[in-house]
Amino acid sequence: SWYDDTQMQVKAEPALALLGGDADGLAIIRRIIDEAPEHLYPGAALCIECDFRQVDQISDLLRRRGFSNIGIRNDLAQHPRVVWGFIDV
Repeated sequence: SWYDDTQMQVKAEPALALLGGDADGLAIIRRIIDEAPEHLYPGAALCIECDFRQVDQISDLLRRRGFSNIGIRNDLAQHPRVVWGFIDV
């Protein structure tokens, strides 16, 4: 629902990357989080750049999938922008 209000430079990104494939925009991110542990070494981190309105949901998805030490980093405008978590196994 926020896509129409985004700035033009944001809309230069591929629409699928911004819209995410379902109503809440997290279908692709859910799949990445779900499948990432099969491709990461123990101690590796998965970092996801996202809209600041999605950081809490993504943090929760990481936590439920077993990632630890979940963190959030702000962008230059001080909006939460990157969420990460470490895989333990």
